[in-house]
Amino acid sequence: MIKIDRVLFPTDFSDSSYSALPHAQSVARRFNAELLLGHVRFPLLEGSPNEELLQFFDEEKYSKYVEEKLHLVASQVEYTEFRPVVKNNISAASGILELVETEGIDLIVMATHGRTGLGHFVMGSVAEKVARHSPVPVLTVSSRTDCYRSCPDYRRILVGYDFSHFSRSAVADALELARFYEAELDILHVIERKVDSGYYETWREKAREEAPGICAEMEEKLDSLLGRPRKEGIRLEVKIGNGDGRVADEIMEYAAYREIDLLVVGTHGFTCLLYTSPSPRDLSTSRMPSS
Repeated sequence: MIKIDRVLFPTDFSDSSYSALPHAQSVARRFNAELLLGHVRFPLLEGSPNEELLQFFDEEKYSKYVEEKLHLVASQVEYTEFRPVVKNNISAASGILELVETEGIDLIVMATHGRTGLGHFVMGSVAEKVARHSPVPVLTVSSRTDCYRSCPDYRRILVGYDFSHFSRSAVADALELARFYEAELDILHVIERKVDSGYYETWREKAREEAPGICAEMEEKLDSLLGRPRKEGIRLEVKIGNGDGRVADEIMEYAAYREIDLLVVGTHGFTCLLYTSPSPRDLSTSRMPSS
């Protein structure tokens, strides 16, 4: 059973990092959890690439800067149970993971884009490192507010399933979240592999033949998690890809079409990654998933 007593919102004080704050507050409020506003404080080294830090070779000035920034973040919090916390570390990702251990964090809610230097919350760097190595689930939120819902309202949840033990664990977490938020749940398996253009039609025809059997196998494998009969609001889907090997693109396309609010993805056994999904209302194109 999902139990969340402490939620960590890491911030590098960039505008983009604040996009995750409404989600962090919403989750903390839902679970009646304590919200920690975390910042990783870097050592002041001469020749530092962090241009914004060059004015802070005076430790006292740097400490005052961090204190003022955290006070500014706190002023934006509309939740009573919160506290700021600072961790000294040479790495943002390591500092965040250290906070998880020392503060007993149950969930990290962080942005996937930020500025370089003082913080570098870019998926593929800090956010990815945290998601890959965190012992607790990580909820990532895009800083592109034009494409993401700024107000957390998880009405539809999507989880990817590839028949592995790790994806089964992700389904279990997604099911609990769906029941907790009274949301619809989609469980998606993508048939995809990279094939040469000359073999595409043959591969696609074969995939069409296999799809019903795969869907039946999914239902059988997940019976113990979903319950029999499946509860209303749970949907099993098998999607055939484009033969380019890009499973992530297929998942995102499906998420846009189905107006998914929250994606749940296993990260190869380390933890469970949850991230908010683009609203198709804000996308220029959205098409029906192929089958």
